Amino acid sequence: TLTPLRLDTETVAVIPARHLSWQQVQCPAGVLPSPSATDPMGARLRSVLEGLLEDRLLDEPSALHFALQPPPYNAAGVWVAVCDRAELALAIQQLAAQGHGVHRLVPECSPLPEGSTTLWITGTADTPQALWADSQGVHLWALPAHAHHASAWPAPAQAQLALAETVQAE
Repeated sequence: TLTPLRLDTETVAVIPARHLSWQQVQCPAGVLPSPSATDPMGARLRSVLEGLLEDRLLDEPSALHFALQPPPYNAAGVWVAVCDRAELALAIQQLAAQGHGVHRLVPECSPLPEGSTTLWITGTADTPQALWADSQGVHLWALPAHAHHASAWPAPAQAQLALAETVQAE
């Protein structure tokens, strides 16, 4: 489910990390949109991404929604967030039925620049999870129930620790 956040007159839906797959690809020159593009996911870019990702994805690319990281893009490649198109559409419809017209979608977390790592401990006491982002992507690991000591879970070195609370949509 998506969590709606009201920002003045705009509703932003947050896509949980567990529903996204992050893939880094090298796009051919001239394919990536400019920062001022009105349609960042044009048909040509979509076709290129489908070709680059088809061997990495478990589902048919036509059944998936793709979203590019925001510019600027770098030589290491561009990150693409991938999720199930039908599930996303259903979640947006459910929010709309509750009076939350979605203006933007954002990931719960996304890959970070080289040298940065952020760690969140989420979930409940019965189902804790370690969620971290770094330059290699976004990682989600189940932790032992009632893990009270740092030695009970595999945290990345030099992580910036942030506490997070699981938010349940009503």
